[in-house]
Amino acid sequence: MSKINLVIAYSQQSHNACAMGDTEQNHMYPIAKALCGILSMDKRLNIYLIPLQNTGSDSGNLKASIVLSNKFIRANGGKGYHIELHSDAGTYAKGCSALYKSEIGKRLATALYNELSDLTPTTDAGIRKRDDLGALNQTLAVATILEVSFHDSPDEARWLHAESIPIAVRAANGIYKYLKGEKLI
Repeated sequence: MSKINLVIAYSQQSHNACAMGDTEQNHMYPIAKALCGILSMDKRLNIYLIPLQNTGSDSGNLKASIVLSNKFIRANGGKGYHIELHSDAGTYAKGCSALYKSEIGKRLATALYNELSDLTPTTDAGIRKRDDLGALNQTLAVATILEVSFHDSPDEARWLHAESIPIAVRAANGIYKYLKGEKLI
């Protein structure tokens, strides 16, 4: 039985300020790392955590992450999943959202969103199709972006910082629901 390839990426936006005084990259990395720790217990999965990128620009960091994701997927049979963890900014919504491009991506996004939206302390922004994002368009793997919450809202930023492990657990459970496996936690 071949393993399921799973890339865990996170915002590489080191210049995207959070209401808590850090950056989107600073608070998404611990969630991604915890998620990988949880998933690493499942021997069915071949997991790759994108390392921290430092190209000097947020767009350069994203491009470097996509290159690494595609390299991993190519080296491991050409198929798999790319889950990108972000936090959002702006005044147009609250809570989590999930973004996808393909129908398979929509199913993965829905499983992640449904699991996380039960945890968020606010109403949530929903699931949306996007055709204009590099992480969805340029990865070889089936991709989804999970926008965990809004980092420029002080209440949501505090929640992001306080709940990184429960967020990772919920994301893991969403992945397992998508893969029709059992919850680890």
